Amino acid sequence: MQAFIEQYVPNRNVIVPPEEIRKLCSYDFPGNVRELRNIIERSLILQEGNYIYPSKLVNSEMMSEKAQTDGIKDSGATFIEQGVKQKWILPEIEKQYILAAFENQNKNIAHTAAFLGISLSTLKRKLRDFGVR
Repeated sequence: MQAFIEQYVPNRNVIVPPEEIRKLCSYDFPGNVRELRNIIERSLILQEGNYIYPSKLVNSEMMSEKAQTDGIKDSGATFIEQGVKQKWILPEIEKQYILAAFENQNKNIAHTAAFLGISLSTLKRKLRDFGVR
């Protein structure tokens, strides 16, 4: 966590209180390290002062993400099973996942890129390659 802080604001003295670290450790981080990095980056942008409270972003995102993904979690196994049955190769799985995320995010490119943990330019290039944009 401190490495991300130093990467984004090397000249700013930023402190994450110990209770914040405990809260973050209890969160599952389905997006893995990218999700933690994004939350730290957004905390640095949105919160002023020497102390940041990333769990405030996690809690609000967890609620909205949970509401958005409840219907998708059940279909996750179906998606994987479909890929195995149709013998998709990895690029096809990536394509189908990106397109499903794009639909799930109401075709909002910025939200989809953030959801996937990739840059906006990468998503635009992939969508163009898929013939979507």
